[in-house]
Amino acid sequence: QILLQLKAAGLVASTRGASGGYHLGRPPERITIADVVNVIDPPEPTRADDARTPLARAVHVVWAQILSAQKKILETTTLADLVARSQAEYDIIYQI
Repeated sequence: QILLQLKAAGLVASTRGASGGYHLGRPPERITIADVVNVIDPPEPTRADDARTPLARAVHVVWAQILSAQKKILETTTLADLVARSQAEYDIIYQI
């Protein structure tokens, strides 16, 4: 199901046949983690602030800041970045 969603969004493409399968629909440098997450788990519409107490409003403000920081990281991290990070970690762990 997830691959079909990603295919519909153009993030992956499929090839039929014995050596077929799925491959990226565009270069990994042009696919962000936000692209993938937004296809699999679309963001919910923002709700009006209905917090009634000062503490609830304060928590709401902090939560909005957390979501904003998360969004920024997801929008600026690409699949190529993830591969580079994983390779760097692999080199460090297994280097003699």
